[in-house]
Amino acid sequence: MGASEALTDPSSLYDTYTMLTVRNAPASVQNREFGDKAKVWDSEKIVVIPDHYIFTADKRANRNVDIMRDYCREQNIVVIKANPDYKGVCHVVLAQEGHCRPGEVLLRTDSHACTA
Repeated sequence: MGASEALTDPSSLYDTYTMLTVRNAPASVQNREFGDKAKVWDSEKIVVIPDHYIFTADKRANRNVDIMRDYCREQNIVVIKANPDYKGVCHVVLAQEGHCRPGEVLLRTDSHACTA
């Protein structure tokens, strides 16, 4: 099967080398799916950006940021963009901070990830 056919076949599986993963969802998703003792595969390849929660006075949304910080501490994830002077969304920060570089492929689950 040639490359063009493989790309149009939804049943195809692709083995990729993951250089970086970006999260902005609470870590409880991982715990729910894999258990409380689950560990990330490489804490240096994870960027946590709570941009969907950080610009609000909503206590539940702020609680999500606290959960993310705790999760990062537990998993030894160093890169977390949740400091008080942080003013960016992940789609911009990934490029500005050098996490997504020219020639790399960025896969995200939202419709506007292509802006990175």
